[in-house]
This record gives sequence, structure tokens and C-alpha cells, in this order.
Amino acid sequence: TLSDTSFFNEYLQNLTLGDSLTFTFDTTGNPADPLSFPDAFSLFLLDPTTGLPLFSTSDPTGANALFLYNIGAQNPLDIYSTTVSVGPNAVPEPSTAWLIGIALLVMLIVFAAAKRFTRPRMPL
Repeated sequence: TLSDTSFFNEYLQNLTLGDSLTFTFDTTGNPADPLSFPDAFSLFLLDPTTGLPLFSTSDPTGANALFLYNIGAQNPLDIYSTTVSVGPNAVPEPSTAWLIGIALLVMLIVFAAAKRFTRPRMPL
């Protein structure tokens, strides 16, 4: 529960992203006192390492919120668009040590095979 006891309230929650995100948001809908700042609720998806938004949105403030709900306004909900492009999955390359090891093994096998076939044979 977030209350109106301070100028700024923040609730951070770790989550694993999947196909959808669902939550319930409820407000009294009562506008803020005319002599105070308006009340609003906005949603961000942040990178846990940097604390910055995971992607940019059309939020006019540049804060990259997904939406803004202005409590008590006539048209309270502003939904911001985003374009999230997912690149191809990176394929890890083998380490240099593995490549050198495999090359040495192949060279050893080829050398052993060549030595076996070029060995002079004893007459019977």
C-alpha cells in the first residue's frame, strides 16, 4: 500500500519477465488538494543493475514510464508506446584453449596414422 504521507513514494519489486504482467491498481479517485501537487501513479520496468528503464517509451517527460495514471483527472490514464526489438540470441564461441587442444589432438592422430603407414616392413 502506498500512501500520501510524503512527497514521493516508490515500491521496487524484483520479477522475472515472461509473456505478461498483471496487477491490480485501486485508488479513491479523489483529486489532490488544490494547493498541493497532483497525485499520480506510474509504472516502470527497471534494470536491477543500473536502476534505469529497460527500454525507452513515448513518455513526454523522458522518464520512460509505461503508463501514468493522474488520480482525480478527467482523463486519468496516459499509456506510452514503446518498441522493443529482440535481437538474435548470441551463440558462444569456444575458448582458444579448446580450439588449440582439438587442433593438437587432430595433428597427433594424423601424425600417428602417417607414421604407421610409412614404417618400413620387415621381409618375411
